[in-house]
Amino acid sequence: MAALDGLGRPAAMYQQVLDALAPRCREDRPRLAAVIASTLDDLKKNGVDDEYGFGILQHMEQAVPAGKPRVTCASAAAAYATERKGG
Repeated sequence: MAALDGLGRPAAMYQQVLDALAPRCREDRPRLAAVIASTLDDLKKNGVDDEYGFGILQHMEQAVPAGKPRVTCASAAAAYATERKGG
């Protein structure tokens, strides 16, 4: 994800947020990374040019509640994308 963003932000920062988010999600880490990448791609295709994968990751970490049961984080990402697209 860090390489996709191209911001020079250390990969360890992404890993730290992903480590906090992953136990809350039904998706495994590779799928979660794919969800974030596809959400970013969707936003870019819809004219949201000021978003980065790290921002999506941070938003999801803040929006997805800790504890049991695990949730479908793809749904949280989709809701965020809808919000960012103005819908």
